[in-house]
Amino acid sequence: KASTHGISRQTEWRTLEAAHRAGLAPAPRYCNPELGSLVCDYLAPEDAHVVKVADVARLLRAIHCLPARHHRLDLGERILRYEKQIEHRGRSLGDELRYCHHQVAALLRVMSRQPADRVLCHNDLLRANRIYSAGRLWAVDWEYAAMASPWYDIAVVINGDSLSAPDTDALLIAYLGRAADERERDMLHQYGCIYRYLELVW
Repeated sequence: KASTHGISRQTEWRTLEAAHRAGLAPAPRYCNPELGSLVCDYLAPEDAHVVKVADVARLLRAIHCLPARHHRLDLGERILRYEKQIEHRGRSLGDELRYCHHQVAALLRVMSRQPADRVLCHNDLLRANRIYSAGRLWAVDWEYAAMASPWYDIAVVINGDSLSAPDTDALLIAYLGRAADERERDMLHQYGCIYRYLELVW
């Protein structure tokens, strides 16, 4: 269910409309929030296309320029929701996950006190949600789209795709137009830790 994962189908629909106009996503055709359904055009994939990190960086940059929405990503709330779902199934986090929970909670508290720019993010731009079609790279499955830090969006790609250090550097240079500085790398590392934990409890 969309509500189980904190998904806003209305935000997804509006974001898809804007992303389609920008040439980043397939055209949305039907949305029924009560049923939790959304239908988009089909993009024929190019299976043999080699993924280029520069293309991914350009896609990220273009997404981050899309119009702002009211829906915001609350990482602490999302983590709490997933942890409660584990408990409702009669399971426990276990010692290792509990230790990670405390570390991530402390990290979120520190980051909440830091000024952070929020832009519209895909928040799930993994390899499975990117597709080459008609010679271009597109983003699909926008259900987690929300206002968030661009560094979280980048961290999802780097950690979710298990990018190597050289590919990570290439992605950052292509996204920023320069090498990332120490503060930016710290932000990326912090969001990477949060994403890894979120991935585990999911």
